[in-house]
Amino acid sequence: MHSRRLLLQYEGPKSDSLVVAGTGTGGLAELKTHLKRDQAAYAYVRMIISNDELSKRPKFVLICWCGEGVGVMRKAKMSIHLSDVNAIIKHQAIKRDARTLGELSEDEIKLALRIASGNAAWNDHCTDGC
Repeated sequence: MHSRRLLLQYEGPKSDSLVVAGTGTGGLAELKTHLKRDQAAYAYVRMIISNDELSKRPKFVLICWCGEGVGVMRKAKMSIHLSDVNAIIKHQAIKRDARTLGELSEDEIKLALRIASGNAAWNDHCTDGC
């Protein structure tokens, strides 16, 4: 089975170097078990979206994880480092910023992927008068 996720973490608390912290086949659910409250990381996840059984498509999500316990300087540097990450991981349907695991709902991310791909009727999901 092919890898469905990649996790890049900082080499150390004071380091600006990113290292591959892991890959796996468990997708978003598995990735969430590796994200910590005091950690800053970037993740790349392959997800399958579809409107029906015949139209399954792989889409990729870049997740910028900045746990609630991450210090101010690391948070500031993450925005700068994001451009370096984007230069390497070029193919992504959406980018998701998250500070808590609750912000990484698989259903919400799949809906965002469908909307970004033009495969979801926006009005079907609009609840606040948009």
